[in-house]
Amino acid sequence: MKIQITQTNLNKALGLLSRVASSRTPLPILSNILLKASKGKLELAATNLEVALTHQANGKIDEEGSVAVPARLLHDFVAQLPKDLTVDLVFEENRLFIKAGAYSSHVQGSNAEDFPALPTITAGETIVIDGQTLKSALERTMLAASGDETRPVLGGVFFHTVEGKLFVAATDGYRLAEAGLGEVSGEISAIVPAAALQDALKIIQDNPGEEISVQFGEGQFGLKAGDSQLVSRLIDGQYPQYRQLIPESSDISLKVSRSELLTAAKLAGLFARESGGSITLKVSETDSEVVVKSVASQVGDNSSAIKGEVSGSGEVVLNVRYLTDALNAFESDTLNFRFSGAISPCVLTSESQPDYQHIVMPLKS
Repeated sequence: MKIQITQTNLNKALGLLSRVASSRTPLPILSNILLKASKGKLELAATNLEVALTHQANGKIDEEGSVAVPARLLHDFVAQLPKDLTVDLVFEENRLFIKAGAYSSHVQGSNAEDFPALPTITAGETIVIDGQTLKSALERTMLAASGDETRPVLGGVFFHTVEGKLFVAATDGYRLAEAGLGEVSGEISAIVPAAALQDALKIIQDNPGEEISVQFGEGQFGLKAGDSQLVSRLIDGQYPQYRQLIPESSDISLKVSRSELLTAAKLAGLFARESGGSITLKVSETDSEVVVKSVASQVGDNSSAIKGEVSGSGEVVLNVRYLTDALNAFESDTLNFRFSGAISPCVLTSESQPDYQHIVMPLKS
């Protein structure tokens, strides 16, 4: 195998794939990246048996062949090379020789036949989505996915159709985020691991302005953009019927400046460390304001009053991190916030983002 490729192209590919190749595995081959030169293209692949990622890079193929090499070592070496260099890759007798200008090295490789077979999706629903739309929806929902490995279903993002429209949703039981992705023709119900979607986001970011092909097969999720393709296993299980928990209407509602509420929440959070991050929002229709406050018995207390359009009066105790995460997920400075009492879900929406809503569950006061 003999290849010539620019440092920029090779480093981009290795940076993408090294995220998937696992160094913590009982199977040493999974810490490798597969390099395969054929038909004028260099194909690179990595898998951890849950996610598989392939990327085709442009290069000059002088001799076809394939080899598996340690992902981290190769990426770290290529990343240190000057960006304007051409990299020569030559594989002989299980060794990969790397030369770029005055820099050279060789890496002990493995037989490409030992590398696991890469999965493909041959049937299922395929949709095409604007890349920026998908990126925005994923970033605003994935933050609510659970990190608790004992509840794997909540560690995924739920893609599903409702009345011909595709939605993505995530919840950890304390908060929930849902975003709409537009109308589709088929029926979809799939729980995609959040970790796989982190890799998918990197692919989307590397292909700005492009449409993204998303595929849902039997137990598999696929995403393709540009020269990169990802295939992931789906999480097996039943996602909670979360829509039943979202109140259609609320007794108390307010329209306020998102930036002012965010500042007030951050200030209150400084005094909320003793109370596990709990802050209180007290809404007054009479004063047309919401007061955000917190108390730290050993330090002091904090209170901020924000004017707005208010209907109804009451108060609720929230986790400050969940609230600030929710506020940061919106773009416009005008925010709608509603709830019905101390134990009612708080629903955050924005008129400028009609396809997105964020729900934060209250804490026991």
